[in-house]
Amino acid sequence: MRRSFTESQKDLKETLLAKMDELMAMVKGAPTPGEPTPAPQNEEQEASDNEDVFPEDWEADDNEAPSTPLEAIITAIGDTQSQDEVLLLPGPPENVPFVRKRKPPKYLNDYTAEKKKRRVLPENVDPERPVDRRLFRTFKRWLIGDIPNARPRNVHTGVGDVKFFTTLFLRSDWLHDDHIDAISHLMRRRRHHFPELYPQPDAVNQYYLGMESRYMPCWKDLNFIYFVLYFDHQKHWVAVEVDIDMWQIRVYDNDLSCTTDAQFDAIMLPWTELFPHLLRSTGYYDQVNNNILNVDLGDSSQLRSMHARRMPSEVVPQSKTSGDCGVYELEYIEHLMLNRSLDNITDDSMRMFRDRWCVDLFYQNLTW
Repeated sequence: MRRSFTESQKDLKETLLAKMDELMAMVKGAPTPGEPTPAPQNEEQEASDNEDVFPEDWEADDNEAPSTPLEAIITAIGDTQSQDEVLLLPGPPENVPFVRKRKPPKYLNDYTAEKKKRRVLPENVDPERPVDRRLFRTFKRWLIGDIPNARPRNVHTGVGDVKFFTTLFLRSDWLHDDHIDAISHLMRRRRHHFPELYPQPDAVNQYYLGMESRYMPCWKDLNFIYFVLYFDHQKHWVAVEVDIDMWQIRVYDNDLSCTTDAQFDAIMLPWTELFPHLLRSTGYYDQVNNNILNVDLGDSSQLRSMHARRMPSEVVPQSKTSGDCGVYELEYIEHLMLNRSLDNITDDSMRMFRDRWCVDLFYQNLTW
């Protein structure tokens, strides 16, 4: 028994050390097997890439004190004059109000700063774009402590500390609820600021009554509703698309082998019965949807449930590895909202997607 416990502890220690080695190698830019070697850069380009780029709301650590140069000369008042020579002001001059300027509260930043800086329409809307090298380099330096600032970043649904971003950064690490919430919130903000880019009225992870402060519009006039659903028994994330016109719930799963047809039907049964009643309770679909209208007119005694189906592997690219399901589902939703093909959401692109979401959350990028 003691030998078994010792061996398990040894295996756990080796796993943690391997994870740390992987993180350090990735952050320092060491090429992984199978990846192409980056092309050499000229000195000016390399110097430009090595300059740190900080977010607009960047704040230094409270405990971080500026260093004093070694050659500086420190002079005190007592070294130059006596205490009797110090002139004390009795107060502010006459007819001049003495008012201390106060900074606006930080909780208003999300509502005032973004309204002042109304973004122009992005020229290149590409969810598969490479991550910006300079931003990514600064983020990686912050992640491993090369930039001495451990202050967590504000991701609007919580705080993104080093642990939060490390999980999002490392391949095959399962995403948690806070990652799903933070990325969904960023997608909602993009949808709010750039509605012209989205071909269909849709919504991501929101309540049917809406919540304007969290960029959640009401379900009125929406055709699609997207959210990420967790299969608890299988420990697995899936993407869900509710098609109101078709009265259908479509599930996009990167690993169809996780659940049998019977398990899938059992999991989705409550959702197929719940959504019709949620839609009816909004009061916005009673005249435009026959399934609701017939019940309100008394033609049917029971509201018809929706039909749930899993999209086949010909539509949804399948993963050959484990641990990236959360990133897969978020990318399915982002691509569907932008009316983009899902073909390029593969295991080979997971590294790029993770890097991009790390940078987008760290800098709170609203543009692509």
